[in-house]
Amino acid sequence: ATERENLLRELSHLNQELEQANTQLSGYSLALEQKVDERTAELKAAKEKADSANRAKSDFLTNMSHELRTPLNGILGYAQVLANANHLTPRDRRGVETIRQCGSHLLGLINDILDLAKIEASKLTLEPTEFHLPSLLQAVVDLISIKIKQKGIALIYQPSDQLPEGIVTDELRLRQVLINLLGNAVKFTETGSITLQVDSLHPSTLKPGHCCLRFQIIDTGIGISPENQQTLFRAFEQGGDLKKQAEGTGLGLAISQRIIRLMGGNIRVESQPGQGSKFYFTLELALAQQKLQGNQGSRSDRPTDEVNALLKPEVIRPPRQTLECLLDLAQSDDINALRKSLDELVTNNTAYISFAEPILQLAKQFETEQIEFLLNQYLAEYNN
Repeated sequence: ATERENLLRELSHLNQELEQANTQLSGYSLALEQKVDERTAELKAAKEKADSANRAKSDFLTNMSHELRTPLNGILGYAQVLANANHLTPRDRRGVETIRQCGSHLLGLINDILDLAKIEASKLTLEPTEFHLPSLLQAVVDLISIKIKQKGIALIYQPSDQLPEGIVTDELRLRQVLINLLGNAVKFTETGSITLQVDSLHPSTLKPGHCCLRFQIIDTGIGISPENQQTLFRAFEQGGDLKKQAEGTGLGLAISQRIIRLMGGNIRVESQPGQGSKFYFTLELALAQQKLQGNQGSRSDRPTDEVNALLKPEVIRPPRQTLECLLDLAQSDDINALRKSLDELVTNNTAYISFAEPILQLAKQFETEQIEFLLNQYLAEYNN
């Protein structure tokens, strides 16, 4: 009986301890829940504050970029006008060229920062349209060929004979990426060649009504070390020597990578120091539903009415000073300078691509009269 009583007392004591432990555990659990709730509320408030700050930053950059680009475009326009003046001394011309280069560098940096801000705020979206792929590629080659000829290196364009005529994606953004990759190749290549290769692939997983395209930009430049390849696509990261780095913003590759990822691809690089580099990406894109044709024609079979049809209300016009400079070059029949100016205009601000493309097509046929007509129409809109 005594052992039974002792056992019962021990059990009773254990039950009391268990109840105390449960009480303490409940207290700990309640305190933990309160801390979790408090921490969750703090994180929510911090996220809302960060989102608000990010929106404010994006709005600020958008507004400031507009305010900065407007006077910069005027500066670049007048710099182009001054560069074509006959009374300048060699020293004056170097000064004007310095103004133009600095303005172009600053304008490119503003545009890149704005794009990066849009990406970080998830505001950079694609606007897919149907367009003629061979025309886009040829326009890119025409634009970049001016810079390549200045350096005395070769440009090799190798489009597959199986490329589709029409595809569906954001034409302006695809063009922006190609120009950026080719521009980098030009910057870091002093001898040899630069190749743009576009192939049509046929993977077994290809969806009906789609195409698979691989874009490759291959150069014989200085190459990229393995350690630099690891950070190549980070914002403000640059490879190569310091002199070449000073020519860029360090944002082009980061922006291009994010654009291609929005399109469903990924830019990759293969490179060895001193042996050149290859940048490439693959995209699966929908085929255009309607038959598209490229920009064709010559002075003899392109009537003014057709040129007038190239005037589109939605095209963003450059500043008046830039239009006047382009008109002056057309009137002087200086096609090379005209194409160079358009190349710089588009490189500095891709919003002018739709404006520049028809003029470049006319310039290929040396249709200066039609170019003058087109530019005069745009200038006339400033007077309305």
